[in-house]
Amino acid sequence: MKNREHSSAPHVSFIVPCYNSRRTIGFTIKAILKLEFDRPIEVIVVDSSAKPVADWLSSRFPTVKVLTSPERMFPGAARNAGAHEAEGRYLAFIDADAMPEQSWLDRLYGVTTNDDGIIACSGAITNANPESFASRVLHWVEFSSFLKGHRSGLRPYLSSSNLLISREDFFRTGGFSEDYRMAEDLLFSARLKEGLHFESSVGVSHLHRTRWTGVRKHLHALGFWSGRLRSGGVLSGSWISRSRGACLLLPFYRTPAIIFRVFRADRRTGALALLHAPLIFSALIHWTGGYFRGLTEGPVEESESVIGNR
Repeated sequence: MKNREHSSAPHVSFIVPCYNSRRTIGFTIKAILKLEFDRPIEVIVVDSSAKPVADWLSSRFPTVKVLTSPERMFPGAARNAGAHEAEGRYLAFIDADAMPEQSWLDRLYGVTTNDDGIIACSGAITNANPESFASRVLHWVEFSSFLKGHRSGLRPYLSSSNLLISREDFFRTGGFSEDYRMAEDLLFSARLKEGLHFESSVGVSHLHRTRWTGVRKHLHALGFWSGRLRSGGVLSGSWISRSRGACLLLPFYRTPAIIFRVFRADRRTGALALLHAPLIFSALIHWTGGYFRGLTEGPVEESESVIGNR
C-alpha cells in the first residue's frame, strides 16, 4: 500500500539534507513518496544551496516541507534542523542523491520495532549509475561495507545515507555533530555504541559522480574528514591509521580489503573489482592524501551546536 495520507500526524519523518542537489533530489523525493508503508509520513528537506531550491521543490512536491538556510549547512547540521521540525515518532534520514526501494521503510521499520536490542537500522547501498568507471570505483571505495550480499546483522557503524531511528533515541544521543562536513555518521555511530543493525535485504540506489575530477576531490575530502575524526582518538583503528607516516601505506592495505568485501558480497562483481584494482589503488591515493592532511591538522573542537547542548 503506497502512503498517500498527509492529513493525520506523521508516524515517520523523512529528513533530506540538500546542498546544490537540484539535479538529484527530485529522484529522491519521488522514491520516498512511492514507498510501501501503511502509516502516514512527512518529508522535510533542509536546503542551504547557493541557489535555493525551495520554490522549485514546492511547485513539484507541494506536500514536502522545505526549510531553508542562507548559510551553508554541513549534513549533520541540516539533519539536526530537520529533526527539530519533525513530528514523526521515527526519523528516516535519506541523502539527496539516494533513492530508497519501495519496501525500504516497511522492512527497516519492522526490524527496528520487532527487536528491543536494535536502536538504529540502515540498508544496503547499490550503485545507481554503474556504467561509469569513475562511479563504480567511487562506490566500491566509499560503500563496500554496505553492499547487497553482505550478511545482515549488528555493525559497529552505519551509513547516514539511509538510516532509521526513533525520535527518542536520536535526541537522547545528541544528534549528529555539526562540525564535520563528512564522517559525521561514524561519530554518530560511536555515540550510539550498540544496537546498530545493517539490513542487506533492502536498501537505496546511490547516484555517484561520474567524472574522475569530481571523484578525486570527493575522495580527498572524505579522507580528510575521516583523518580529522580519528586524530581525536574517538574511533579505534589500526596502528597504520593512527600514525601519520604509516597511514601512507593505506592504499596497499585497503585495495585488497575493498576487493575482498566486494567479492564476498557478489563473486561476479568481485571479479570486476579485481580488474579495476589499479583504478581503486589510484583512487585510494587521493583518499590517503586527504587522510594524512586530516591527521596533521588534528581533531575538530566541536561547538556547542549539537542537539544535546541546545
